[in-house]
Amino acid sequence: MSIDMAEFSIHGILIKEAACLEWKGLNGLKKIIAGAVLLLGGIALYLPVHLRAADYSLTLGGWTTPPGRFGTALQNTVGEAPTRFAILFMTVGTLLLLWGAWADDVVRLVRWSQKRANSRPVNGESVKGNDDETSLPSS
Repeated sequence: MSIDMAEFSIHGILIKEAACLEWKGLNGLKKIIAGAVLLLGGIALYLPVHLRAADYSLTLGGWTTPPGRFGTALQNTVGEAPTRFAILFMTVGTLLLLWGAWADDVVRLVRWSQKRANSRPVNGESVKGNDDETSLPSS
């Protein structure tokens, strides 16, 4: 039983290309899942810290002017660092969600706009081109 190496190579290339396409799709999904976890984790950290500070600010007798009543309550309940981490988590999570969900669409739109800008006539010259190149890209 002999195996034709050309056929094996073609199948190997096709399998590799299919694996790359599948990996590309999974990579976007991983970004979306990681972004959602960071966003929800940031919200879960942000809410209790601020609810505790708001509760404490009602019983606060005196406070200083620059941070204010809520800022002083946040300082006294040691909530400044968790608040900063929560905002960082929510920001990174949102960026990952947007990147994972719309990165391909943004790249396609940028390439389309560059192609359209390059196909415009210069100094009144007429350029014969294909209307498909200047039409909006499809998904």
